[in-house]
Amino acid sequence: MKTTTLAIWVSVLSTLATAAEVQEPVWREDVTNVPIPSIPAQGRVHGVEFRVERARLKGDMTLELRQGKGFFANHAFTIFFRVPSLKSGAFLEGKTYVVKREDTLPMVTPNISVPTVIMSYRVEGNRIPLSMSFRREYTMKLQFGRLAGNKLPGRIYLCLPDASKSFVAGTFDVDVGPNASATPLKLTKPSFETFKERFERSGVLNKSNLPPEVRKQLTDAIKDLSNRPPTSNRRSHRPTSRSATRQHRR
Repeated sequence: MKTTTLAIWVSVLSTLATAAEVQEPVWREDVTNVPIPSIPAQGRVHGVEFRVERARLKGDMTLELRQGKGFFANHAFTIFFRVPSLKSGAFLEGKTYVVKREDTLPMVTPNISVPTVIMSYRVEGNRIPLSMSFRREYTMKLQFGRLAGNKLPGRIYLCLPDASKSFVAGTFDVDVGPNASATPLKLTKPSFETFKERFERSGVLNKSNLPPEVRKQLTDAIKDLSNRPPTSNRRSHRPTSRSATRQHRR
């Protein structure tokens, strides 16, 4: 009887210890088979403690987990998904990303192109944060739930291969705003042309700290837009007077 009771207690204590270990956010070599801690997302950025104070979508294809209320975050993890096809939050709804360090093409469910991760951090004396970009050799499990009003719930366990072993693990809610919808966003040619004009004026591609893969992606997008035929103005082809109508008929 004593042996049975002792075995039960050992089993209970072992289970509790395992649960405590799982809930503690730490850097790991591989997180694909590790449960995501059910705690507010936190970790370390470049050796400094990090807590997600705000999760937001920048445009339709970028998730930012940030700490700090200024224009530039004090510390942040930014994930580029590269699929700007739906309104804010819709294409991420219900998606799961699983990435192993040894994967050359990270596994995505469903199949979507490889995310790029950028870690930014402030250094004393610098007004603008420094950044590091990761396309491979990181490990990540990222899950999104279903849109509820203006909130998109998410869970993440991300570990980067930098020397400081930066990571973030836990839960967060993305504020997607009142315009979130699963309805596809229909872009017309005038919308493309307006975007192209404004983007070229912004000078984004001239920034020295822009990651190479992001620069290439944006450059390719601009080339694609440049190859689109200009939007025709149908009214300019219509006769403006009766005499013009007669000449047109002749």
